[in-house]
Amino acid sequence: MAYNASLESVKEVIASLFGHAPQDVSDQARVGELPGWDSLGQVLLVGELEQRYQVSFTIQETAQLTSVQSISELLKSKGVPNA
Repeated sequence: MAYNASLESVKEVIASLFGHAPQDVSDQARVGELPGWDSLGQVLLVGELEQRYQVSFTIQETAQLTSVQSISELLKSKGVPNA
């Protein structure tokens, strides 16, 4: 399955990883606001994003992955399509 960098796609990844329904993850969701998306969840999320989207993040980039919006934007900057 091809994944894209749309907000909806990112929300689906987050919801799946943390056991939520995609509609329960808002476009503005941030680390610490959603049950399961804590510091340990963040580490798991980075690994899941790298695997699903076939990208690698630097340590500096992982510090930027703090919200649905920032994840989507960083994925786009790495060439993941937004369609």
